[in-house]
Order: sequence, then C-alpha cells, then structure tokens
Amino acid sequence: MCIENGLKILSPFMPYLTEELFQRLPPRPTKERSAASITVASFPEKLPWRNEDIEVDIKLVQDVVRTLRSAKQDYLPPKVRPEVFISCSTAEVEDLLKLYESIIATLSSVQK
Repeated sequence: MCIENGLKILSPFMPYLTEELFQRLPPRPTKERSAASITVASFPEKLPWRNEDIEVDIKLVQDVVRTLRSAKQDYLPPKVRPEVFISCSTAEVEDLLKLYESIIATLSSVQK
C-alpha cells in the first residue's frame, strides 16, 4: 500500500516510470488493485504520514517569504540582502517564525 501510494504521488512528475513500476507490483492478497493503470487510479486521499498542523505552519512561512520577496522586489535594488524585522500579532506566531527563521531568511534572501 505504501509503495502504491508513493507511486500515485510521483505519477504526475514521472508518468512512464511510475506506470511501469505500478504494473509490476504484486497483487495484494486482501484487496485487489484499485485500477488497471496508475493514470486512472484515484489519488490517495488520506495519508498516514500527513501532518496537517505542520502544513498550516508551512503555509504561514510561505506567505511570509512571498511577502518579503514582493516587498524586496518593489522597494530595493537587486542583490541587496536587507535586515528584516517582523512584528507578530501573537506570541504563538512569533515562536513559529523564530523556529523557521533561517529558512525564511534563505528563501527570501534577507539577513537574519
């Protein structure tokens, strides 16, 4: 099941390889394969390793990086790495941004 789900996730990026591997998977004894081809198989809905709390945190980090890049592009010349200060609305958001501080600085090309 894990390999089958992994192949389904990779399928949009590597269709020929994943189809070949999908066809060579042995049938599961308890359940038949969901589709004859990976291209018509349903995408995995519930993944056991998915953590929705981290996804929410990363969405906030992405928004901060996007905002910093946009402001930098609008107001500064290229190749400048400004020092950035962020004001947070809550202590929880502040702790989250401190946790991802180096990632935010790297992705938005600013100083810590």
